[in-house]
Amino acid sequence: VEHRQRTIANNAAGKLWVTEQLTRLGCRVWPSQANFVLFSHASVPAQTMIDGLMAQAIIVRPAFGLDNHIRLSIGTPEQNARLVESLTAVLNQAGD
Repeated sequence: VEHRQRTIANNAAGKLWVTEQLTRLGCRVWPSQANFVLFSHASVPAQTMIDGLMAQAIIVRPAFGLDNHIRLSIGTPEQNARLVESLTAVLNQAGD
């Protein structure tokens, strides 16, 4: 029970932090009750972000049935920080 509660709390904190960071980067993030977030960017295509992140060994997926959206699983604090750092570089390279 403790492990489950700790996991749920860690996921909630990670999701909040990732959502704040994605929003700061100009992404639109949809509310989620799951262990992932759905997001898009107004001026950078999802495939550009996916390709840039995958080139840095960060696995994200297009959102099935939603053009130009990405589904991102919440990870550890270190993984989340690496994602934000990498996405920042991808967006800067894309000219945004």
